Amino acid sequence: RKEWRKASRKFNEDLEWKLKRRYDYTQITPSPDGQVIAFATNERGQRRIGTFHVPTGEVRWHHVIGHRLDRLRNDLAPRLAWRNDGGMLAFSFDDRGAPRLGLVDMESEEVVIRELFKVDQILSMTFSPSGRDLVFSALEDGQSDLYLYSVVGNYQTPLWKDRFDDLDPMFWPDDDRLIFASNRPDATLRKDNSDIPYPAETDLFVCDLTQSPPVLEQWTDTPTVHERQPYPIGSKEFQFLQHSGTSKQSIGLGWRDSVVVAVDTIVRYREYTELREAVVLDVPVAG
Repeated sequence: RKEWRKASRKFNEDLEWKLKRRYDYTQITPSPDGQVIAFATNERGQRRIGTFHVPTGEVRWHHVIGHRLDRLRNDLAPRLAWRNDGGMLAFSFDDRGAPRLGLVDMESEEVVIRELFKVDQILSMTFSPSGRDLVFSALEDGQSDLYLYSVVGNYQTPLWKDRFDDLDPMFWPDDDRLIFASNRPDATLRKDNSDIPYPAETDLFVCDLTQSPPVLEQWTDTPTVHERQPYPIGSKEFQFLQHSGTSKQSIGLGWRDSVVVAVDTIVRYREYTELREAVVLDVPVAG
């Protein structure tokens, strides 16, 4: 119900959607044009992937995962991602311990299920602006990294491998940059396999995929604040979920600004990030 209220506020109108009490609704994900809402349900361990079509009020079911009253089940809800044109919906799930990726063609309603190799679980994912690739945060041997997945070729390549957690990737709609959360100490990619402790709190980083190897830029540096689930809302603006040592969570807004640092034959600027707390959440949001 909490996810439903979030979706209703996002559209700023009452949706004629009759929710069924036997389902737990999660992963409410509107399409880019706002006309279709993808969601996942849980009924005693059985997951379903569905879409609600706003103009008609129609609910369509695309895939069923598992059985009711499974004794051993994965409590991670299926992850959802829309292609930028709204023509394809991707979802991830586990089948008997093996990760799967589902692709729904929204025009034909054909569903293709693919097995993923060399990863243990997908945590989140995002379509590239071209729609040819996905970037997902995935676990392998307990370590989360970012992977570039070819939709046509059905293979993934790690963007890098290190001991730091890389989570919640999200592309800008018309850009080959993505923003993500990580607990890495800085923007330098290194093969760091040491046992030196590092904080659990995550900052936000931006990755430029037009360069090889990818180039990172650190956009936030807040040692006592945990920042997750960034979402681009402009070329240099974004929103995100934040919380500190208390139980309070809030939606934050950030944007890049610049200041003049030197004037000689050319004017030199230094970019920095401005952060503001926008909305304090009454109900905590699950990760």
